Amino acid sequence: MCEDKNSMRLEMENLLKRRFFYDQSFSIYGGVNGLYDYGPVGCAIKTNIINLWRRHFILEEQMLEID
Repeated sequence: MCEDKNSMRLEMENLLKRRFFYDQSFSIYGGVNGLYDYGPVGCAIKTNIINLWRRHFILEEQMLEID
């Protein structure tokens, strides 16, 4: 079961990288660990997650946003 989950995770990562949801920063130069670049779809997903988070905590929970 663990091997199956691991292979499914690797397949999913491969698909997301091929469709440029994200990729390792500076990958043409060997990459930098821990830094990632988002593609157009990845940026849209990130923006949607941030907007949902803001909507919940700032509007519904009436918390103050600090930048």
